[in-house]
Amino acid sequence: MEIIFLIILALAPCVAFMGYILYMDREEPEPMDLILKVLVLGALICFPAGIIENVAMQLFPILKESITLQCFLLIGPVEEIAKFFIVMTIAWPNKVFNEENEGIVYSTVSAIGFAALENVFYVLEHGFTVGIFRAIVSVPLHVVCGIFMGEYIGAARFTPDLKERNKLLRQGVIRAILIHGLFNWFVFSGDWKVSLIFPLIFWALYKGYYIIQHGRQESVAYWGYMRRKEAIAASGYNPDDYNYAANENNIVITNDEIDYYRPVNENIADEDRIPFEFREENAEPVKPKKWKIFLSRSIFGFCVGLWILAYHGVETGTMSFNEYMLGGMVVTILPAILGLTLEVSYNSEKKKQFRNN
Repeated sequence: MEIIFLIILALAPCVAFMGYILYMDREEPEPMDLILKVLVLGALICFPAGIIENVAMQLFPILKESITLQCFLLIGPVEEIAKFFIVMTIAWPNKVFNEENEGIVYSTVSAIGFAALENVFYVLEHGFTVGIFRAIVSVPLHVVCGIFMGEYIGAARFTPDLKERNKLLRQGVIRAILIHGLFNWFVFSGDWKVSLIFPLIFWALYKGYYIIQHGRQESVAYWGYMRRKEAIAASGYNPDDYNYAANENNIVITNDEIDYYRPVNENIADEDRIPFEFREENAEPVKPKKWKIFLSRSIFGFCVGLWILAYHGVETGTMSFNEYMLGGMVVTILPAILGLTLEVSYNSEKKKQFRNN
């Protein structure tokens, strides 16, 4: 019974992230068989990755002696390149990979598979405390690395220039390696730097959230474009004569009579206008509430300060390292979630204000 509980604890955060990623891709969902293939192979590739890491540390003892080299030249590169390999061999050549947002989806699914199996092994070996710790920081770390890498994979997939495409792919992998390596470096340090993993994870989740949101918006815009094109053709019009962006009156107008970004020309004949009722109405002007950003930054500062101060207890021997980690997570998790929520809310208001202006 305990083993079943620990496996559920290990897999629960992975299932939650998986559900969120698939939900955000609901505009044009990916084939579930391909998703499952990437997920399972992403999990299984953690075996050869682990073998490579162990062999490398046996062949090059300096990797055991230097935490920095171990994190940035071994663990980070091996694990991120392994996940990258699955995406490039399974998803990239597939014809259903037909929009940039899918780079994020497949890369993140591969990362979730890797994190899930790795998490099961860690939790079964080390128990409940490690399971809680990994659910809060290690699994999100794998997920955000997948998101950051997937953003570049998606952009590269639809870049015709081979040189630029390879550059984007390199940038995506290097970005994921650096974040992964920095995380491990904080964890393996065994000193006060362990406290820095939490601001790193919250920053990465914050950035990852906006990458996913942007990908979602791009997906909605792309498939909205395709549906408008089909609707124009079904109405007996020539789709090539129209641009597919609606103006403030939710009307698509001919390219010959009005530019994409210009306001409505009231002299356009009614027969040259095609209404689309599914467009959003103009939103009311939004003014960002500055108290949200002030409060969120204050909360984050409080959490970081608390972790650093609490580490003094480990140094003086008044608490164990496990007590430090578990106690810190219990005390700061809810304030950190509140701070992240306020940060996201403020930036959403700021973006709406920018669009309205």
